[in-house]
Amino acid sequence: MNGASNRFERSFDYETAMDLQTIEQEIAQLWHPDSRGDDPITSLATRASVLNLIVVTPDQESTDHAQDVAERLSKIHPCRVILFHQTLATGRRPVPDIHATCEAGGDEPSVPCIERIRIPVSRQMYPQLSALVQPLIIPELPAYLWWLGQPDTADPTFIAMARASNLTILDSLNFDSTNDLSSIFELEGQLPIRSSIADVNWQRLQPWRELTAQCFDIRSIQWSLSCIREVEIDAGQINGRALPVQSLLLTAWLAHCLGWQPFEARRTRDDRWYIGMYDQHGEHVRIILRSRPSEPAWAGHMLSMSMSAQNSQGEQSSITLSRSRESSLIRMNARTGLANTLHHAVHHPLLPDEALLVPILETTTRDHLFDSSLERAVEIMDLFGKPEAT
Repeated sequence: MNGASNRFERSFDYETAMDLQTIEQEIAQLWHPDSRGDDPITSLATRASVLNLIVVTPDQESTDHAQDVAERLSKIHPCRVILFHQTLATGRRPVPDIHATCEAGGDEPSVPCIERIRIPVSRQMYPQLSALVQPLIIPELPAYLWWLGQPDTADPTFIAMARASNLTILDSLNFDSTNDLSSIFELEGQLPIRSSIADVNWQRLQPWRELTAQCFDIRSIQWSLSCIREVEIDAGQINGRALPVQSLLLTAWLAHCLGWQPFEARRTRDDRWYIGMYDQHGEHVRIILRSRPSEPAWAGHMLSMSMSAQNSQGEQSSITLSRSRESSLIRMNARTGLANTLHHAVHHPLLPDEALLVPILETTTRDHLFDSSLERAVEIMDLFGKPEAT
């Protein structure tokens, strides 16, 4: 092979419904020559999987997106993808599309590939999802459920799928309300010990959490950790709506790490929220969350965060992280007194879903930091009261 990228794929697309029990046989057939006269892809491909990725999508747009993400993800984590896409069709039996795809470049003797089973699901079939998926997963491998769109945590089908999976992956950026964080927290309490929940939106906050921690690594500013008096966080509006999910998660993370306890919260304007907390010394910490218009690419994303501190001797310090509206730069500035202690910029573009999913799929234990931060976010939501916080 030369250095060019080459794509090898075989598909088996039935025109009539088939028995789910025969799907495994048809997948195996894709990897060997048969009467169709095609070249076997086994000469270049390695049929290997490290996990089952179960995907449920609500519409065609999200189905196409999930399919593209899964193919790119398989280059890092070879997997079997079982994709259920909801359709308005009334037929009760599935018409699956079974597909194997490999993409090779250079002189690799073998390349890992993706096996995809795509099944349309009608309204009549939807309650049977958990039963449909069981014969299709590869035994002894972990099963990850990626649920695109808005989850209904009261839906028996969703609950059954989550309970049967090792990890349920959601994206709170797509939630209709901040109150959905409370629903997700309640759901996690209903799952068996071996199951947990991951939030893609939490993964998007990783750079902001790391940069915040790095600021406090500066020796001259470490004293301010115990003396923070005010925090201001700005995030982009979503389709003109003020929905501060990322801001709440980051606030909850700060509260958990620094031992703050929320005691009051209220919505002061359509685009502004106030949260009052006590630090470990019983001092008042004032937190302001704002939602403002932004470029479409940054809708719902963090735009800036600032913290100011003052100790009993009157010394002051401030830390600011801010994203430029026109670029992917996050500017960092730390100040003690009147002097800048740190000032530089970090390049941090928006990551595609496959880049966000990789660390989630590589985690073998529960993310206790996320669990604790989510619990603290729910405490804050309870102070707001549901009508005011949506």
